[in-house]
Amino acid sequence: MHRSKVATVVLSIVPGLGHFYLGLMNRGLQLMIAFFGLLLLADLFRLSYPFPAWILWFYSIFDAVHQHRKTEEEGKVTDLPFVQWSRMGQPTHRWFGWLLVLVGVYFLLDNLLPGVFGWEIYEIIRKSLLALVLIWLGCRLLLGKPLLPTISKERSDHP
Repeated sequence: MHRSKVATVVLSIVPGLGHFYLGLMNRGLQLMIAFFGLLLLADLFRLSYPFPAWILWFYSIFDAVHQHRKTEEEGKVTDLPFVQWSRMGQPTHRWFGWLLVLVGVYFLLDNLLPGVFGWEIYEIIRKSLLALVLIWLGCRLLLGKPLLPTISKERSDHP
């Protein structure tokens, strides 16, 4: 079935809708949830500019156009999810668990620390920690290392 490229692009203004139009329900739903989830997290973290959400927004548009092209060339495209949840329990995907733990700790401290330090000092600490995390991740990327340390499956039992 022929799908309009213009309709795909226009619908992609809302992340996931262009994928829905192409029949890629899993991928579209995940992109939509991820985008609006990032906007919610940006609001909860009181970030003035939700940079990760906008990156995902642009990616969603380009991915929808790419999936449209694949559909036109191949006739049918497999609806592969954006994130393969079945692989999340594997050691290489434990970063997601750590991310959830860190977000939970942040929310816990977000409720406790303003009363301990006062609001002004707490805001300085919060923004400084966020800046340090971004600098650390940027340095890892510049050095060609993975964003997060990987867990090796090989173990040496030699002393």
